[in-house]
Amino acid sequence: MQFADRVGEVLSGPVVKVVPFGVFVRVAPGIAGLLHESVLIREPVMGEMVTVTIAEVDRPRRQVRLELAPTR
Repeated sequence: MQFADRVGEVLSGPVVKVVPFGVFVRVAPGIAGLLHESVLIREPVMGEMVTVTIAEVDRPRRQVRLELAPTR
């Protein structure tokens, strides 16, 4: 399965990088997506597990945009 086909899927992964505009979360081996600061309630710390939804995959730019998964 191509990763781009996983848009809408809910995954959990660790925060692998904190940047001024959000955090990057590893969603698959070798793939990290951006969780933008505008969707964060608080800033997670490095290594913290976060549950996210794959919102968009931009193949040409090799970018993955994430959103926080709804809590149950």
